[in-house]
Amino acid sequence: MKRRKRILLTLIIPLFFICVTTSVLLLYTRESEKNSKRLTSEILLAAANEQSDLFSIKLESEISLLQALSATLSAQYPSTPEALIQTIAQTAEATDFRNLIVTDTSGAGISDDGQQVQLKERDYFAKALAGEITVEYLA
Repeated sequence: MKRRKRILLTLIIPLFFICVTTSVLLLYTRESEKNSKRLTSEILLAAANEQSDLFSIKLESEISLLQALSATLSAQYPSTPEALIQTIAQTAEATDFRNLIVTDTSGAGISDDGQQVQLKERDYFAKALAGEITVEYLA
């Protein structure tokens, strides 16, 4: 009987320690995974906020540049449509803008490639006339 008891205890005690150790490792792994997910989420959120801040700074810079260009054109408006197109095209080339359009308050305008455009029906044009700065994607 003693021998059986000893053999039984010899098997049970190591199995018990193995079960306890495995449980502790599983709990630690689960907690580490939670912490890893939390840290990853925090890092991604911080990166998104940084990108948003950089975009806002870039946008403010571009708006300031457009306001300066508008003031310059208002002060020194070219005398002919050809001179206006050339001025707009040179400005577009010297900046990061892909296209520039100069309009009057009725919405009639001319683009940097010389095309006549009508912006009167566009929401962003009405907002601009009201003094509001808007940003829209134009396809």
